[in-house]
Amino acid sequence: MPARLLAGEKRLLEMIVRAEPLPDILDACCRLFDEVAEDAVCSLLLMDEGGTLLRPGAAPNMPPEFMVALEGSALIGPGEGSCGAAAWRREPVFVADIATDPLWDKYRRLPLEHGLLACWSMPILSSGGKVLGTFGVYSRHASLPTALQRSVMARFSDLASIAIERCTSIVALRRSEERYELAVNAAGDGHTDWVVATDTYYASPRFLELCGMPPDTVFANRADFTARFPYHPEDWQRVIDQLAEHFAGNTIRLQLELRIIVRGEVRWQKLTGLCSRDEQGRLVRWNAATTDVTDRVRSETALRASEQRYALAMSAAGEGHWDWDIQKDEFYGSPRMMELYGFPPDTVFAGRADFLARFPFHPEDKPKWAQAVTEHFAGRSARFDLEIRMLPRGELRWIHLTGMCQRDASGTPVRWSGAVSDVTERRRLEEQLRLAQRMEAMGTLAGGIAHDFNNILATILGYGEMALRDAPEGSRLRRDVAQIVAAGERGRALVDRILAFSRSGMGERVQVHVESVAREALDQLAPKLPPGVQVSARLQAGRAAMLGDCTQVHQVLSNLMLNGVQAMEGGGVLRVALETRSFGAQALATVGSIAAADYIVLTVSDDGAGIPPALLGRIFDPFFTTKEVGVGTGLGLSMVHAIVTELGGAISVASTEGKGSTFTVYLPRFGEVAAGGSASAQPEAPRGQGQRVLVVDDEEALARLAGAMLDDLGYAHAVFTSPAQALAAFSAAPERYDAVITDERMPGMTGSELIRALRGIRAGVPIVLASGYVGAALAHQGGAGGVLRKPYSMMELAQALAQIFGPHVN
Repeated sequence: MPARLLAGEKRLLEMIVRAEPLPDILDACCRLFDEVAEDAVCSLLLMDEGGTLLRPGAAPNMPPEFMVALEGSALIGPGEGSCGAAAWRREPVFVADIATDPLWDKYRRLPLEHGLLACWSMPILSSGGKVLGTFGVYSRHASLPTALQRSVMARFSDLASIAIERCTSIVALRRSEERYELAVNAAGDGHTDWVVATDTYYASPRFLELCGMPPDTVFANRADFTARFPYHPEDWQRVIDQLAEHFAGNTIRLQLELRIIVRGEVRWQKLTGLCSRDEQGRLVRWNAATTDVTDRVRSETALRASEQRYALAMSAAGEGHWDWDIQKDEFYGSPRMMELYGFPPDTVFAGRADFLARFPFHPEDKPKWAQAVTEHFAGRSARFDLEIRMLPRGELRWIHLTGMCQRDASGTPVRWSGAVSDVTERRRLEEQLRLAQRMEAMGTLAGGIAHDFNNILATILGYGEMALRDAPEGSRLRRDVAQIVAAGERGRALVDRILAFSRSGMGERVQVHVESVAREALDQLAPKLPPGVQVSARLQAGRAAMLGDCTQVHQVLSNLMLNGVQAMEGGGVLRVALETRSFGAQALATVGSIAAADYIVLTVSDDGAGIPPALLGRIFDPFFTTKEVGVGTGLGLSMVHAIVTELGGAISVASTEGKGSTFTVYLPRFGEVAAGGSASAQPEAPRGQGQRVLVVDDEEALARLAGAMLDDLGYAHAVFTSPAQALAAFSAAPERYDAVITDERMPGMTGSELIRALRGIRAGVPIVLASGYVGAALAHQGGAGGVLRKPYSMMELAQALAQIFGPHVN
């Protein structure tokens, strides 16, 4: 029997090694036992997955009816027969007499009907002590097993355990491999497996497909695989080096992305691999999974390129941007946004509430911003678009905000993104343009008024001068007429100021020694200073000159000083400074801009009440004043603006309420000039020698006045109030007239047009253009040989005629 048993055990072990099906192995095991057993048959019951039932595994010689009856009824428990109790107790259970043993109370009918009187059962345990089933022996004699029988039963129980564990492991492995294969195929991944000992290299069909290789490709070994793998030339060495590091044990898991070339196309793969090692840490196996990530890499590359283009565009535009994830309350601000808002570049915000708490809103604009955001979040505006003021680092700046909400399906905002740009310079330029347009409109109006007023003043001053000449010395008449002339001169000075404001009173541009004019203006101011006001002057411009009219400089400084004095009702110090300064780069100013050039800089500061911020934008408006009625005309700063702009300069204003104001005027420098000397004595008016002068003026009173003055100066005259009639008379007898005096602004034909017509008849006729509305340059451009600024005196008329007649006057 031992030889037969050993031979049978060998066959069973060979079946187990060959991984034959478990039912076949168990069936062979039972048949072998039944062959060597004496008057007994066996059965193998297997534990179900739930661990509560024993199901038939093999029993080739047991009565079939018996085994069918056991299906689904062989429970595990302390009173469930020999096999159920053995599985429950995890130890052998031997019943010598089924008919009397209480373990068989529920089942004894079935074995007794088939002549089975005793049942001996052993639990089949795994290597880990888990119950896998039972090995039961049914004897036709009521008795207990002998020691030999018990030994044989134990050996068969061990063989069954080996078979069950081996087959279960193989099945589990196959299932795991199937699941892995399904998972890999579902993920679109390929995989490779290298067994180091045999140098066999396996590549899955999906891997071969990803690499562009035929599906039947087989690699002789790993060297063959490495030689045929389509590495990108730039990635080959990097991949080889990283694999070597991993095989050497320097990394637990290898993850890398690499490029390959498949049918001429560059593809990206992600490789994830893990080494298996023996107890000494030597490499025994290498498994790796490969995923095609070309689409992701291309998307990421395109996204990075888009982000770079966007960042470059934002940088070129000088814009910053923000992004608020509303659901996560994560707020991001770009470095440019941080710079615009005056935050350090490494600033991090805990959320949007933190950002808003630290944002440098202008107090007056925050409600407007909040209202616009609320409207946009509520869906009442498609895009957020707003310009507001802010105060980064205490400096007033204008910003332009544009943004848009992203919403979910219900319309609730989930994200809020936008851009911000600094528009301070544009705002300043727009404000300067609006001011210039207002000034131009007011200047045109003021110029027209000044022209008409000039005509009135010319009559008053002209006849007043002649009346004063004939009035007896010391008489009341002379005193009264002198007062009339003085009042007219004051009116004339007012007209000059209006004309300067309207840019219509520009004289010839010459080099002006600015410091001399400034000293003269300071000297004239000194006697008019109210008590408690002092002047501190620091004039250091030297011989620096500007191109313009000395009257303009005088008016600019006089108006600024008078403005400062009037602002210091409680007394104070008026500081006046004059210096030269060079600018290497363009700079902004309140009015105009400062170019990279040399300037004469005039600064006037006072200790007055200062200018409220709300009024700063209006101080240069014509006729705008905060003074009491009768104290100012509202033209002072308007004239300063007009003159400085005409000269190509700029003005900066700084003011603090309660501390005073500072006006800084930048006048373009034009070389150097020596200081002017004192004026020489007025010569006697030159007289004519009976020359006949044609006088044209649409104002009859002025025309008669001019005729009377010409009579007194020794000239003959012909007076016309219509330019058309004057032209007709001249055409009829061109040689009759020795000279022409014409007004500029006349209905139907201007003085310049009349001059061109007269020149067309007689090119060399001497002509004087008289007007309060044009300067000498424009008069000469119109073709006149001389110019008379209205209202003019008899001396000015005599000098103008002497200029065009030359030696023909006395």
